[in-house]
Amino acid sequence: MNMLLEELFREKIRPYLISHGGDGEIVESTPSKLVLRMAGNCAGCPSADLYTKRWMERILEECLGKKIEVELEHTIDEEMLSFARKLLAQSA
Repeated sequence: MNMLLEELFREKIRPYLISHGGDGEIVESTPSKLVLRMAGNCAGCPSADLYTKRWMERILEECLGKKIEVELEHTIDEEMLSFARKLLAQSA
């Protein structure tokens, strides 16, 4: 894995995700690509794909001086899944 990308993720990106009730985990990092598995409120969030991904790419480019592709993988948060099941059960 690319140590510099991992460090930037820990110092600049992850705190932002946590501040929004989410989180992320590095799945893969190369000198030109960072793949993150999104968790918490960030998992499945349309804003993550529309805004946060671009924000991450901009931060990484500013810090590294080159374009880094960010790819997001979304997970299903068990707590959110349980909440959705309860809502569906109530409406049935």
